[in-house]
Amino acid sequence: MQQIHWQTNASLSNATYRIELWNSAGWMADLWSDYSPGRDHTIQIYFPLLPAGSDYRLRVVDVLNPQLYALSAQPFTVTGSPVCVRAPNGGETWQAGQTAQISWESNINISGTAVRLELWKASLLIKDFGLDWSADGINTKTVDVPMVSTSNYYRIRATSVWDPTWFDDSDATFTILGTKSAADNNWTLYR
Repeated sequence: MQQIHWQTNASLSNATYRIELWNSAGWMADLWSDYSPGRDHTIQIYFPLLPAGSDYRLRVVDVLNPQLYALSAQPFTVTGSPVCVRAPNGGETWQAGQTAQISWESNINISGTAVRLELWKASLLIKDFGLDWSADGINTKTVDVPMVSTSNYYRIRATSVWDPTWFDDSDATFTILGTKSAADNNWTLYR
């Protein structure tokens, strides 16, 4: 959540405002719109999932007179991606041979409504769980946990089907309790 503060000249502008997010590519999102009388305004806003960049600016627009607007004085940085793995996101434990859930989110205006879900161990693709889709870009998919070696170095990756340059991995690793020990070199990668 980010705090945004702006001031208006009540004699020139109306009391209905829209806050937009822009970067060098153009308009990115409408963040807020409301009737807000007075000259001094402070609100709390959640930003949507966005591509990382250091060229973002806010634009406050008078809804009834769009020629009255102001841009933030300096650009600011947004970190992250328009795709996000919500769970497992680190510290969880899955049991091989059982089912588990993968929760993800995507900014449908940037990275679309579908993702490919994969299980990774370090830099190795272990299992492709296939595609998942949601009209609003938020979903939880139940998957079968593959029979792999016990390890605490697993991550889930969600990759945009629209644009595979947009992806996210679990923030930290999680554990799969497998049927083979990590020392067993004879286990097979499942794809």
